[in-house]
Order: sequence, then C-alpha cells, then structure tokens
Amino acid sequence: MKHFLLTGIYCLICFAAFAEVDSTNYVVGNVLYEQGNYTEAINVYQHVIGEKGYSPEVNYNLGNCYYKTGDIGNSILNYERALRLDPGNGDIKYNLDLANLRIRDRISTVDELILSIWWRNILNLFTTHAWAILAVCFAWLSLTGFLFYRLSNRLSFRKTGFYSFLVFLIVCILTVVIAFSSNKWQLHHTYAIVMEPSSILKSEPNESSTNLSLIHEGLKVQVLDEQDGWTEIKMSDGNEGWLLSSTIEVI
Repeated sequence: MKHFLLTGIYCLICFAAFAEVDSTNYVVGNVLYEQGNYTEAINVYQHVIGEKGYSPEVNYNLGNCYYKTGDIGNSILNYERALRLDPGNGDIKYNLDLANLRIRDRISTVDELILSIWWRNILNLFTTHAWAILAVCFAWLSLTGFLFYRLSNRLSFRKTGFYSFLVFLIVCILTVVIAFSSNKWQLHHTYAIVMEPSSILKSEPNESSTNLSLIHEGLKVQVLDEQDGWTEIKMSDGNEGWLLSSTIEVI
C-alpha cells in the first residue's frame, strides 16, 4: 500500500513538473522550431533539459532540431535518450531510423537467437518504472479477486474471484520478472554515440597502440570499461576496441 501511494505521488510530481515546462520554455522552443529557428530552439530545449532533466518530448524535439541542422551525432543521441524514456513511441523510432540512414558506417550485427531478440523486445516495450507500476496494478487486481473469492456468498462470484486471482497473480509475477530483467539489462548494457566526425578505434587504451578501424559520427556502441580517459567499446558486429572518452557521449 505504501509503495503504491509513493508511486502515485511520484507520477503526480512528474506530471506537474512537465506541465510547468510545457507552459513556458518548452512552448517557446516549439514555436522557434516551427519558425525554422533551429539553433535558437536547440538553446531553449537544452535550457529546459538543464532545468528539468531528460524527457521524451523535449529530447525528441531536440533531436529533430539537430537533424534539421545536419548534426547527426547529437540528433541520434537525443532520439536514443527519448526512446529510452518512451520505448513504445513510434514517431521516435521512425525518426531515429531516418537519422541512422545518414551514418557512414554500415556494420552488420551479430546473429542472435530468436528467443533472445523476442525477450529484449518485450523488455523494451516499456521503461523499467512502467513495468514496476504494471506489476503493482496487477497485484491489486489479484488481491481484489482474492477478496471476491473469500468474502462473496454467491458461488458464481466466488469462482470468478478465484480465477481472477490466479490469472492476475500469474501476470503480476511475470511483470515483476520483466521489471527486474529490464533493470538488470539497463545496468549492464550502457550505450554511447560517437560524436566526432571520425574516430580511430585502438587495440589498447593509448595512442601508440594498433589502429583497428575508423568509425564515424552517429554510430551507437556499447560501453564496456573506462580507463585513463579511454573507453572500451563493443560494436554491433562484436568487434571491441578503445576510443578516447571525449569522442563519445553516453546515452
């Protein structure tokens, strides 16, 4: 009960915070964007993010502004941040796909098991927080069904309550598992975007090491480790190497 109330209060606070953004600088940024003043709109959206933090709406619009100015690295970075906060948003996915078409690197992906892809897609349907809220909702529905089963005098109500209790309990357990899996995935899978026009992938975290390949702005890479101003990354084809930390931006 306490957790449920805290979740509700948190959602109200978030809504109120964004409502304030929507009524001030966010609207100004939208007007500037519609007028084609993309550079000024970028400054306004950046100010909003600096004041209120990331949000799918602001980062999405910021990504659109960067795309219009030809800054593909920042465009993809902000689309990815928006999609991380709103995984099911089709508009964000569509614009991200458009921006990815302008990346110079065409890197094949490592073949994955269908079940692995299927499970990752389920995790990405909602944010970890959203999965947790769903779990709480199904827990309440399960409890309601149990109360119907225990307290009702009519046999039909007792049967309905019992089966509702079982179904919602199973779904609750499933969403809890998904929420924990989503949280674990995010903790162990940190991604970044290459921000420089071109960067040299090194075999070791120093300038004198072997050059492995040349990668370009906008490429999404997985962060594995950090050491003395260098970041070990893994590309979608499975190849690993080291980049200067200053050349990438964590999503």
